[in-house]
Amino acid sequence: MKDNKMLARYPSCNAESDKGVSNMFVISGKVHLTLMAVLLVGLSLSFGTAYLIYKEEEKAIYNEFQKDVDQRAEALYRMIRVKFETLHSLTILFNDGKHPSAEQFSQVAQSILNRHKGIQALEWIPRVPHTQRASYVQQMADLIPGFDFTEREQQGIMVSAQVRDQYFPVYYIEPLTGNEMALGFDLGSSPARLQTLRHSLINGLPRATASITLVQAQFQQKGFLAMVPIYTGTPTTFVSREALLRGFILGVFRISDIFKYSAHTLHDEEIDIRLLDSSNTDTLLHHKPSHSSSDAYAEMVYRKTLPDLWGRIWVVEAIPSERYVADRSGGQHLIVAISGLLFTLAISFYIYFIARQASLIQKIVVERTQALKEANDVLHELSVSDALTGLANRRSFDEYLSKEWKRAIRNQTSISLLFLDVDCFKAYNDHYGHLEGDTCLQQIAEALSGAVRRPSDLVARYGGEEFAIIMPDTDDSKYVAEKCRRVVEMLALPHVRSEVIPVVTVSIGIATLYPKDQDEPSHLILDADRALYTAKAQGRNRIHSNGSEADAYHADVCNGVS
Repeated sequence: MKDNKMLARYPSCNAESDKGVSNMFVISGKVHLTLMAVLLVGLSLSFGTAYLIYKEEEKAIYNEFQKDVDQRAEALYRMIRVKFETLHSLTILFNDGKHPSAEQFSQVAQSILNRHKGIQALEWIPRVPHTQRASYVQQMADLIPGFDFTEREQQGIMVSAQVRDQYFPVYYIEPLTGNEMALGFDLGSSPARLQTLRHSLINGLPRATASITLVQAQFQQKGFLAMVPIYTGTPTTFVSREALLRGFILGVFRISDIFKYSAHTLHDEEIDIRLLDSSNTDTLLHHKPSHSSSDAYAEMVYRKTLPDLWGRIWVVEAIPSERYVADRSGGQHLIVAISGLLFTLAISFYIYFIARQASLIQKIVVERTQALKEANDVLHELSVSDALTGLANRRSFDEYLSKEWKRAIRNQTSISLLFLDVDCFKAYNDHYGHLEGDTCLQQIAEALSGAVRRPSDLVARYGGEEFAIIMPDTDDSKYVAEKCRRVVEMLALPHVRSEVIPVVTVSIGIATLYPKDQDEPSHLILDADRALYTAKAQGRNRIHSNGSEADAYHADVCNGVS
């Protein structure tokens, strides 16, 4: 049956078939139709190739674009981390329970501000219980007349802060000029800022807020607050952090300035970049448009998420501009398209005189090449596969075992071999017939293939009712063996003549070796065969490893050996 099917695939392999092909050409192969076909193929190939080149070029441009954006995002992240470190440098003033004066704080903070652009202000935010409010206000009022703890009404007017259990006022601020309204402002009066303070306190970690509008900054640009908790000692629990909290070092940062000063000159003006806060929803922090339009390449948008920024998730979203893409486009696809068009026209005139002969030869060559390929594919499949089960055959088993054996020697790894034998299979064939026996083997083969998942493992039909599984470098051969035994048993194929249980079962022998140069694969096969014999001698429907008797998995008892 298979031979007849194979012959049917290759009608061009005989003279009569060739004659039919020639006649077909004479009937339908008009010269003008041939030319139209050549033109169509030539143009299709030319423009198809041009399109593929265009897509590859587009892919290369996008990969370069991603690298540029990654570099830009990395530079921005480094800049932000540098700014954050300035807060840690201020915490030194409070080491060992020290409390710096306003002058000391101002001196250190001013030095930091002179070196770092993008910082609007540096502040000391003490935690002040209500019982100490008057004392704190009086101390600062001696330096700044009229000082008080304040909060902002709904109308935006600063008023004296309401009575609370504790306050988090801006007590020191640098620079003071331009930030006078912030001095004394109780951050605890703002639910959003109080929440950030609480998160920092609970976790004992620095935290940053969502974006805010900096009314003191030019053009009311966006910024954010970042804070570092200051404790007395080194608390380790929330309760101790709550009790030992002194306050927070707070920095007010201008986002646009940080973005600007972090920029490298590499293609920055050619990319439309948006900086988003995606901690909850995408909130626009900053937008730097490109010098030319980016609307045409909106589908090339690329998002790069920055590492954690003190509890905030920032994302750089970028789109290349028309100029960015144009500067990197070599136009090879246009050259290919035009060249292909000209070549197609030229060759069409040439083929005008030989179209029928060339088409016939091409058809015969294509058909016979395809026929040869299909025949070779069939022969190869037959040479390595078992005709009944579709598993690897004995030849394929031997070749794979030899290859993996050498690999195991090189890598000093193990190799395991499972031998599986269908219990009482002769009795099955005698009772149900050989056709049912073949069906039984096919179902077992399918079940084993499903049970063995690793691509490196090979399931083969070793011969008759015996199967083999090669498992390189595995630590769970016994688990796989038991899984194979169970899936066969779970097929529930009736076997009334079985001496084990009234369904088809298998016995399995396992051998595992760490092969050396002097060892041979036959040693592994012999060990697995011995283990299989032991499993069958101990009652069948079980597995046995060449390691010890304790490695056997037991099912129902069956007497005798098939």
